[in-house]
Amino acid sequence: MRRAVAVLALLAIAMVVPAPASATTALGGCGTSLPGIGCDTNNTGTDVTIDGTNDTTVDTPDPPPPPPPPTNDGTDGGGDGGGNGGGGDNTDTEVIYDPRCEWHPGVPRPDFCFDADDDTDDEDVEDDPEPPTVVTATQVLSFAPPTPSVSSEPDGVAIVGMPMNVVVPVSASSSSGNLLGFPVTVHFTPELLDLDYGDGTSVEVAAESATWESLGQAEFTATPTSHAYQQRGTYTVTARVLSSAYVDFGQYGTVPVTGLVTSPASTTSVRAVTADTALVDRTCAEYPTGPGC
Repeated sequence: MRRAVAVLALLAIAMVVPAPASATTALGGCGTSLPGIGCDTNNTGTDVTIDGTNDTTVDTPDPPPPPPPPTNDGTDGGGDGGGNGGGGDNTDTEVIYDPRCEWHPGVPRPDFCFDADDDTDDEDVEDDPEPPTVVTATQVLSFAPPTPSVSSEPDGVAIVGMPMNVVVPVSASSSSGNLLGFPVTVHFTPELLDLDYGDGTSVEVAAESATWESLGQAEFTATPTSHAYQQRGTYTVTARVLSSAYVDFGQYGTVPVTGLVTSPASTTSVRAVTADTALVDRTCAEYPTGPGC
């Protein structure tokens, strides 16, 4: 019995004996900074060995890229909503809210938060065309009023030194077509007559003319459109009508034309002759339509 107690005492003394210096140094070195980090411990039998490093640097991995935005795509032919045995077309039908797309000062948002179809730059927005606010006479030349008719009395004959009368009937007119990309109707109102008598004389008078009979005047009397030739010969009388105008743009309203629009020219021929005095069997009172009457 005493021998057994002595053996137990010896075992107890052995258990409190310090570990070898090398093992203590290794354990202290491994445990000084981050105990248990990077250590390999072998505690079998009566020897304790600790191998490892005491690296206190911890690497922080880069954050993973943001995942793609969530969609409602199906799989395996599931289409929208994910199923029905292959009946879908694998296309999105709904945009799902993603909190990463919320705007916060100084925090960039992932590229998928921006839809290319929502580009609303000013240069990509085209305004509806609007008609011009100013139209000139040159711009409506293709809409010019019709060519006027012109005649003289007596019919194509004039007596040198005596007035012959020019008649140019006029009236309002209109013409339709396209102007600056818009369908329009141009309305003309005669304002002036431009008369060239063919002997170097021309006048502009109000767009009013009439026959001697309509005016209640005798033949060879002066009118606003009459002219007396001083030499015998054949002359060409040229007449043009100058009209004011406005352009009707339909739903956009009307725009007045700046300046007068000139019609195409119209001409007639007049032969100027002399009249000699001669004895006649009847006076002008008896024969008012006789020569010189």
